[in-house]
Amino acid sequence: MFNWALWFMHLMLSIAVVSGFMAFYTVLWRLAFGDDARNHPWTYRMARPGAIIFPLFVIFALTYAVYIDPMNDMLYRNLRLLILSLILLDDRLSLPTYAFRSVFVFTFLMVENYYLGMSSAALLLCAVAIATMCALLRYLHNVVHYNFPAILAFGLVTAVLYWFLQANLARINALAATVTYLVMVSFAFLLWKEQHVADVKRRLLQYRADVDELTGAQSFAKFRSDYGQLVAEAMRTHKPFTMAMLDIDHFKALNDKYGHLAGNAMLVQIATLLTEVAADFAPQFRLYRTGGEEFNLVFPGIDVQTVRRVMTTCWQTVRTHQFAFEGTPLQATISVGIVGLRTTENADALYKRADNNLYLSKRHGRDTITVEGTTERLSERQVASYNFAFFSQPIVGLRDGQTVRHELKLRWFDETRNRWVAPNFYDVTVPSRIMLLDRSARHLQHGHLAVNLQTEQFMRQSTAHALAQFVASNDHVDQVIVEITDRPDLPTFKEAASWYRQQGIALELDQINNVTDAASVAAYLHWLTASSLSSRPNGVMKMWCGSRYSTGRPWRRNTA
Repeated sequence: MFNWALWFMHLMLSIAVVSGFMAFYTVLWRLAFGDDARNHPWTYRMARPGAIIFPLFVIFALTYAVYIDPMNDMLYRNLRLLILSLILLDDRLSLPTYAFRSVFVFTFLMVENYYLGMSSAALLLCAVAIATMCALLRYLHNVVHYNFPAILAFGLVTAVLYWFLQANLARINALAATVTYLVMVSFAFLLWKEQHVADVKRRLLQYRADVDELTGAQSFAKFRSDYGQLVAEAMRTHKPFTMAMLDIDHFKALNDKYGHLAGNAMLVQIATLLTEVAADFAPQFRLYRTGGEEFNLVFPGIDVQTVRRVMTTCWQTVRTHQFAFEGTPLQATISVGIVGLRTTENADALYKRADNNLYLSKRHGRDTITVEGTTERLSERQVASYNFAFFSQPIVGLRDGQTVRHELKLRWFDETRNRWVAPNFYDVTVPSRIMLLDRSARHLQHGHLAVNLQTEQFMRQSTAHALAQFVASNDHVDQVIVEITDRPDLPTFKEAASWYRQQGIALELDQINNVTDAASVAAYLHWLTASSLSSRPNGVMKMWCGSRYSTGRPWRRNTA
């Protein structure tokens, strides 16, 4: 008579043993085959053989248990059968490892069935079935492992072949053993499925932390994690290690002019170009996005001169590539700093030198490469993009030294000369100039302001009206003086001057050094006097006698 109580006790005990085995084996497997296993060399070297030896040890221990405790042999044999199946379902098994495990499982089961007195026909059937299942499990591993119906079908075929082909075993006992095995397989599936889901989530989080979502390059967090280890490894093995730090030139100007979506598209395309070019020369390189428009490339085992050739190709590829965003053609260049690891420095010192070399490339006009402190002018073509600033310059009267007014001056930074200079053009709209006048008035708290206008702007009646509205609506402004640098013809000037006189806006000729005689400007002075001299404090007329002392500072940066 079948003992149901004993069967249920065996079932519960089997589940407990399976839980313990899988918990320990999962830890061992992670140490041997996990994502970061190779980051811990000693543990990795011990866990790899341990992952092979531990299941075999448990299998032989259960075989010995069958010998010394034959009353519970079905419990031990079911546990052993389950472990034999599990070692074929492991992830990340190389073909040689899987072949070794398959041969072990095939040999073990065939020897056992032979000693159990199985008939020749049954032995042949088992041999064919075991070999077929081993091959299918390898071929369909990704389909079977995390698919419960497939696992259950695999378990059912295994249990039936194992238990029902034993002639000296009662059918009721074979059925009970088969049900027990299926319950054990189901429980094992739930455990490794849960573990698999947790691993997938962990890898996704790790990927998001390690990879820049926009460009696909590795992130700054990953750079901080890798960089020190790579430098330490290079110093330990005495192999070369080279680092290239690069920056996209005038990237803020691109964002301001075309929008951040265009900037994002540029980042993606440049990261792709860098990856494609560097991979052709040095497959072991690593690309990191370490800032908004800054990238770092590290080249373990590669010397500085080789990296110089790689980065020169990258530089040339970027500057000749036809970028585009929503049909708009775009142009880009990069500045690069390249350094090699020295035997006397650490990771921080190397990083600082790379940063300094990149800074040198920027200081020499960008669009170039600096290698170990030497900047190479690789091309004379520069992308037309400049840094502008507006200065508020006080105009001081000679009689009493008092500030008469403040003048708004446009300057751009000449990086080759390292100073602010007057540009050759003043392409700033009238609304923008008025906005800057308003900011200047609030900043300086002075009621008289001067501004330059282009001839075309000066000759528009709407300009006079806009300036008059600005004065009327601004409590900080008492007077606006328009400075004219290019004289229009006299009849046209008379008409325009009348507009400004009606609106209460003063006029002034500025920087007329090209005048050879006073008679040529006499007629203009009449209109200037009528519109401006009577209202100017201290009676200062800014022509040849004007004097100015600049103590202004840049208060607004604009990139065009």
